[in-house]
Amino acid sequence: MPKRETNDADREAITAAARRLLAGEPVRSTGALNVTQLAVEAGVKRWVLTHKHQDLMAEFQQRAKEHAKLPPAFQTLETENVRLQAELRKTREEKRELEQQLKLYAMVINELSIHCQQGKASIIPLRR
Repeated sequence: MPKRETNDADREAITAAARRLLAGEPVRSTGALNVTQLAVEAGVKRWVLTHKHQDLMAEFQQRAKEHAKLPPAFQTLETENVRLQAELRKTREEKRELEQQLKLYAMVINELSIHCQQGKASIIPLRR
C-alpha cells in the first residue's frame, strides 16, 4: 500500500477515534481524553499520531480541553459512567456467547431425544 493511502487511512481512523472518544463511546480504549488513548482508539502507534499527524493531535487536545470543563463533581461520575458502559458492553457480549451455547445445547438435547424415541440410542440414568 503506498504511503499516501496509509496516511489517509490513519487520518480517517484518528478522526473517527477522536469523535468516539469525545462522544464518550470508546471501542478499543479506556475512553480517557488523552493522546495515548486516542492512538489506542484509532489503532495506530502513538508515534504515528505525535509525529505524522500533529494537526489532528492538537485539534483533539483542544477539543478534549473544552470537553473537560465539566465540573469536578461530575467528572467522577463521568469516569464511572465510562467504566460501567465498558462493563455493560462486555456483559452483553458474554450474554450473546451464552445464548449461542444454549441454542447448541438445546439442539443436542433435541437430537438425543429423537434418537432415544426411535430406539437408536439409550440413556443410562446417573446414580445419585
